[in-house]
Amino acid sequence: MKHFFDNCATTPQLVNNLLIPTIEEAIEGENTELFADIFDAHRQHIKEYKRLSSVIEENRHIQENINGYVSSYKAYHEENTVFHKKKSIIKGLYNGVKHEEELVQIQLGILAEEEKQIKLNQSLLNQEKKASTYQKKNKECLDAKAQFEMSKTALDEVEVALEKKSTRNG
Repeated sequence: MKHFFDNCATTPQLVNNLLIPTIEEAIEGENTELFADIFDAHRQHIKEYKRLSSVIEENRHIQENINGYVSSYKAYHEENTVFHKKKSIIKGLYNGVKHEEELVQIQLGILAEEEKQIKLNQSLLNQEKKASTYQKKNKECLDAKAQFEMSKTALDEVEVALEKKSTRNG
């Protein structure tokens, strides 16, 4: 039996080896009804085989389409995951740069305030130098005035003494 079906690898071989001999026997007249029943059963099996082959082929195409969709979605998902990772990295970099910019702006503000303070200190120092110079000049002037007054007093005393001497001598 196994040897028989090994020789019937295709449907035409099966028809030639099984169906045709059965038809020949039925035609000989002994089993006409049996032939019709067997032929009808085989015909139903062949129809069912064709229908199932068609369904299998359709399912195979559907499976290929589904596999294509799955592959496409998998590639999309992988690209989307990479995109979101890169987006997250870029967002982190942006936030870091933004924070650095804020720190630089704060430092610039501090430096501007320090510059104002330095200019104010320089201005005060210049005013103090001017005031000190003024005080020195004023003291020198007062000292010169006092010396002048002393010299004048001494001169007046000399003049008075000369006058007294001249009035005594003369």
